[in-house]
Amino acid sequence: SVFVETWRRIYGLHYVCAVIVEAMTDNRNRTIASIRYAFNKLGGSLGSTNSVQYMFDRLGQITIEKDKISEDALTEFILEASAEDLNTEDPENYEVYTSIADLEQVRSFLEENSVPMQHSGIIWNPQNRIAIEDAQKAEQVIRLIEMLEDDDDVQQVYSNFDISEEVATQLASWSMRILGIDPGSRRTGYGLIEATPQQNRYISSGCIRLPESKSLAER
Repeated sequence: SVFVETWRRIYGLHYVCAVIVEAMTDNRNRTIASIRYAFNKLGGSLGSTNSVQYMFDRLGQITIEKDKISEDALTEFILEASAEDLNTEDPENYEVYTSIADLEQVRSFLEENSVPMQHSGIIWNPQNRIAIEDAQKAEQVIRLIEMLEDDDDVQQVYSNFDISEEVATQLASWSMRILGIDPGSRRTGYGLIEATPQQNRYISSGCIRLPESKSLAER
């Protein structure tokens, strides 16, 4: 396999959101085409390779579950290990940031002091986050990132977008009903579900027998 890093950006109405996609592939053209399709489908536009790197810092990151160690104890360890920063905003994990050169040193120090680490690696960390105040645009960006992450060639997706608490509440409260139709030559099957951000709820399904005298398109 050939490791291919592709950097792309998206522009939306009234805001600019940068996205970095890291992919590993044996067919660069296939991967680029897949990424391009995702951006085009969800209203984004592609920038040239490396066009948004300047908006991010290349850092080492170590994640640690919050129920494994107290914040005070971890702070003492990372200060002694010369880590650069500790992020506590995630409700479940601490995020320890280091320079790339110091990542292995900090990781080894924590390991020697029996601090259980969930993950360590090198990331693209946004210098500033762009707040999206429109629920429709926020949903569009979320769908784009999910679509990219679902691609088999994509390893990591990084972005500098952020969502306000008000928009997050709006997104959490939506629901829609989805009707699926399977037209057959004699019977038509259907299924109806209600989708929310938390779960999909089954409503009903069944089969309808339609007059064979009608064409398939009419049925």
